Amino acid sequence: MTISSKSVHGYRYYSEGLVDAVDGFCENIAFSTEQIRRVFEVARVLGLPVKLHSEQLSDIGGSALVAEYKGLSSDH
Repeated sequence: MTISSKSVHGYRYYSEGLVDAVDGFCENIAFSTEQIRRVFEVARVLGLPVKLHSEQLSDIGGSALVAEYKGLSSDH
């Protein structure tokens, strides 16, 4: 995966050292596990740790996903 300022929203903030982690929201009323997986893949390439808010309202696999990426936290 190639990461550039044109391919990733917020890349400027990352390149300026203003990003220290990626935090996602995975629920049936928010982002799906596949959408979050794409975000976490970019985080992995950039060497950023991940966090996730999931499974307060639905059981769609968010906790397993954040564990797969060795997330800092899985809340709710």
